[in-house]
Amino acid sequence: MKPSDTWVCVADGERAQFFQCDGGRDLEPVIDFCVPRAGQGAFAGRLAGQLDRAARGHRFEHLVLVGPKAFLRELEDTMAPATRELIVADVVDTNLARATPREAGIHLSSVLPH
Repeated sequence: MKPSDTWVCVADGERAQFFQCDGGRDLEPVIDFCVPRAGQGAFAGRLAGQLDRAARGHRFEHLVLVGPKAFLRELEDTMAPATRELIVADVVDTNLARATPREAGIHLSSVLPH
């Protein structure tokens, strides 16, 4: 499977959405990738583990994280160093957890690759 250039992970501490961007501003949901809900601490660990596995599997080359500052800090602290190296942007925002791909793409256009 060819990796998407960039994955966008939008999380709020309880749920996460994943989008892929292949060089344009359009985002597509990553349909075959999800993380079960859990408490915030456990959720960050599960999410980091899933992202670590996806990174090791070369599913993406770059990662954009979107969410509340405290949650993003916890998520990054839990990730493997190799996954952290793929992060190209952190966007502190709590309003995108339920965004459509179009809404997220518009909001994140300044950090997405062109």
